[in-house]
Amino acid sequence: MSIFDELAVILPAYGGVTIALCCERHRLRFESHDYQNATMVLPLLDALHKLHIDRLFLSAGRLGRDATNDAILILDRRGQTVYKSEAWLRHTSAAAELPRIVEEMHRSESSSLTFGDQQVAHWERLSDDFSLAPGGGLVIIEQRSPDPLAISGDAALQAFCRQKELTPREAEIVRLSFVGLPNAAIAKQLGVSVGTIKNHRWRLYYKLDITTERELFHQFISTLLSIDQITTEVPDF
Repeated sequence: MSIFDELAVILPAYGGVTIALCCERHRLRFESHDYQNATMVLPLLDALHKLHIDRLFLSAGRLGRDATNDAILILDRRGQTVYKSEAWLRHTSAAAELPRIVEEMHRSESSSLTFGDQQVAHWERLSDDFSLAPGGGLVIIEQRSPDPLAISGDAALQAFCRQKELTPREAEIVRLSFVGLPNAAIAKQLGVSVGTIKNHRWRLYYKLDITTERELFHQFISTLLSIDQITTEVPDF
């Protein structure tokens, strides 16, 4: 069943991670009072989320258990180590780079450090009520992100439509869907009825063996990531 409306609560976590709690409706829109209610409970959800993260690392530090699969180090405000994840201990460059990381944390306004060819250390200050290390710092090491894709959005869409053997009308509906237009707006722009758009969309979904627009976008992203080289000419639908 397709999603008609969605309301999301965003909760920031450490290490550049964001948690999203999504509520979906299949037939009705969320009303203003729903947003008001969500706003009212947001401080409570945020506090519970922070408490959960706090206790997660506190228990890991006391019991010697991993709180995460990532390469994470927690330092107190004096720069002393209070927690290392198993992934950090297995990281071959972590120990050697730690003095440099700590120095950069204290003397630089930067929040990241690149070392080696593909490694990046990110850090951030912990709040004063973080039980394991009040006012300390959290460091996470991860792989560098790949360089930007050498392909335009139009060229990627052209490749997707060609790979899936879409008709010109189906390709146009996909393009307009990806810019956020509903069936009624697509019908108006193409000069056809809403029923015609629904029929084309039904055949499109049947051809791709999907049932929702979310699956359509997922297939597009999968195609985009699989493309190594492609012409960047703008498609002519």
